[in-house]
Amino acid sequence: MRVPTGRREGWRRCHALPWRLAICCLYLLSCGKAANDGFAAPPVEELPSYDQEAARVFDDSIAPEVFGLQVERASPARDSLLRKRSQAADYIARVKLRTIREERFGDSLRYRIVVQRLGDSIRGDTLPPQLELTVGRASPSLVMLRSMSVEVVGATFILLLKRYQLNNEPVLHFRGESDKATILKAIQQANAPTP
Repeated sequence: MRVPTGRREGWRRCHALPWRLAICCLYLLSCGKAANDGFAAPPVEELPSYDQEAARVFDDSIAPEVFGLQVERASPARDSLLRKRSQAADYIARVKLRTIREERFGDSLRYRIVVQRLGDSIRGDTLPPQLELTVGRASPSLVMLRSMSVEVVGATFILLLKRYQLNNEPVLHFRGESDKATILKAIQQANAPTP
């Protein structure tokens, strides 16, 4: 260990120690919060594989109604796919779409969207206050995001989120449902304990 040679260097070392300790404490506190918010991933080997059936249920899409489009669909109470998503989701929460960022890789296009959690989770532990999701070229919502990205910022919807593994890496996949009372009721009924 080198001994400080001057008063100035000795003063710098003495006063740097509390700052280093403070930074270490802040880092440990932030790690603890991340571990305690319930969003820490389980070991990859425990996650289900993202296969063709999983991609049908959690297809990284947002319902057309969120974009203001009217479409014919089954009643939420009778929608078997909504029921399946609701029961399989690790997290369900109301969110607000904050930002959309387009990314191009050669001929490939994808969008990164940032959503903000609104209130407590409907199912699962609490999500982080903000979450970034990817909408890739296989998503049915890609065209709508490209043509209506300005209009949809600020929209609220119900996010159903599931963790998977793909090539031994943890990945998040989702579905965004319209923020309607009938959808919320169907989700809650799908998760209600059976008598």
